[in-house]
Amino acid sequence: MVIKDILDGLVRTPGMEGAVLVSKDGFVIDSATNKDMDTEEIGAVFAGATGPSEIIGEQLAMGNFVQSMLEYEKGMIVVLLIKESFLAVIAGSNANLGLVRISTKRAKVELEKLV
Repeated sequence: MVIKDILDGLVRTPGMEGAVLVSKDGFVIDSATNKDMDTEEIGAVFAGATGPSEIIGEQLAMGNFVQSMLEYEKGMIVVLLIKESFLAVIAGSNANLGLVRISTKRAKVELEKLV
């Protein structure tokens, strides 16, 4: 299995709209979407946004960053650390949170074997 297959599988999950694997320096490793979105811009934004989360965890002695979830009026974004990269999964408001979390955790296990 390759990275693209895993990301494609995520966006086939009901309610999922996109999945982007981004290096910590903001470069998109691969992505899959079923909506029109600029994955390069998403990658750059998440690389910049997750750095402070890592620092906060260190400062508060809470350990390493693992996952964050952002909820908006029209959906959610789940960001997971995958070795030296981040997986950002974009889900619409109709997505089932439990299914999103299970799907992203499974994808994380598979992606960690490849990156």
